Amino acid sequence: SCSRAYRIKTGLEKNEQYREIRRGMTAYVDIYKGLDLVARMSALNVYLKMSFEHIGFVGFYITKLVNDEKTLHIGPFQGHVFATGIIPYGKVLFLAFMRVFV
Repeated sequence: SCSRAYRIKTGLEKNEQYREIRRGMTAYVDIYKGLDLVARMSALNVYLKMSFEHIGFVGFYITKLVNDEKTLHIGPFQGHVFATGIIPYGKVLFLAFMRVFV
């Protein structure tokens, strides 16, 4: 069952919503420290997608070294579009980073 600690509250002002989302994500990570990285990323994607329904894509890219070149490989994501599977590092047109303690 879904813990009350990280349920999504509705009807909040924007700044308060962001604080609640951060609180909920932190609570989830703290509660499920034993989950592996992919499981935590997957769960956090759902949480973010449900929190920001107007956003078409929420996901993680994982940095990998392939033939001595850094590339970004798609990790867990939620969205209305197919994500680009591999992106050359530094060739990203738009990329937002969020610090999550995983």
